[in-house]
Amino acid sequence: MVSREDLARRVLGRRLAAYDRGIDMHVSNLRRKLGPGPSGGERIKTVRNAGYILARERP
Repeated sequence: MVSREDLARRVLGRRLAAYDRGIDMHVSNLRRKLGPGPSGGERIKTVRNAGYILARERP
């Protein structure tokens, strides 16, 4: 799991502001570009009040 704050520092090079939606927009674009996983679900899952996690695919 990666927090929104950690992503902001690593990707945007700055601290996350209270109402900053920059990371959310980047994750939304990544989801659109990656498309659904083989099982039809999202590849990047939101962990409420925590951050994001890459969903595992079952073989």
